[in-house]
Amino acid sequence: MVALFSLFSSILPYPWNVIADVATIVSLLILCGSWAYHNLWIKYYRRRNPADVYFLIPKESRAKIDYYKQDTEEHYLDQLTPPPNKRFKIQLLIKPKTNFYSTQIFFGCLGDEHIKPEPLAIFNQFIKGAKEVTPEVSPNHEVDWHRFYHITNWNKSLAKGEPTTLGFILKTKREGEYPFVVFFSTPEGQGKAELKIHVK
Repeated sequence: MVALFSLFSSILPYPWNVIADVATIVSLLILCGSWAYHNLWIKYYRRRNPADVYFLIPKESRAKIDYYKQDTEEHYLDQLTPPPNKRFKIQLLIKPKTNFYSTQIFFGCLGDEHIKPEPLAIFNQFIKGAKEVTPEVSPNHEVDWHRFYHITNWNKSLAKGEPTTLGFILKTKREGEYPFVVFFSTPEGQGKAELKIHVK
C-alpha cells in the first residue's frame, strides 16, 4: 500500500502522502470505535444480565417435591406449573455468566399482589436440618409492598461457571401465568433474570 502511494505521488502532482495518512487515521478511528462499542455493549449486557437462573428440580433421591414428576436426574426449567392455593419448596439454580458481586438479591412475581404467587421464606432443601428464615426472625430479610422477597445483606461474590442455589417457600393463590423475576443489586447497577410460573 505504501509503495503504491509512493508510485502515485511520483507520477501525479497530488499530495498522496497526506491522503495515505488521513486514510490510516480514519481506519484506526473506525477500529478503535468498533472495539469500544463492542466492549461497552458486552459490559452493559453482562451488567443487565449477569446470570442465567433456572428452577432446579432435584433428583428424587435428594429431595422430594410434589409439583413436578422427579426421576434420577436434575432438571433445570424456565417455567413451573404448580397448582393453586398451596405452599411449595422451590429451589433456584443461579449460573453466573460473568464474575460479579451482588450486595442484595430480591425476587418475586409480577402481577396483582392479591392473586399472584408469593415468596414467604428462605429454605434450603439441600442442607440437613435447615430451618425456614423469615423477615420475622431475620432483620436482613424483607418483603415489600409488591410481595417481593429481599435478602438485603446477601453480599455474595459470584464467579463465572460456578453455580449457586437459593431455596425458598412459595405460596400460590389463583390460577394464571405470572412472570417471576430475580434481581441482583451490584455496585455497577441492577441485573435481572426472568422466569415464569403458570399456576393451574
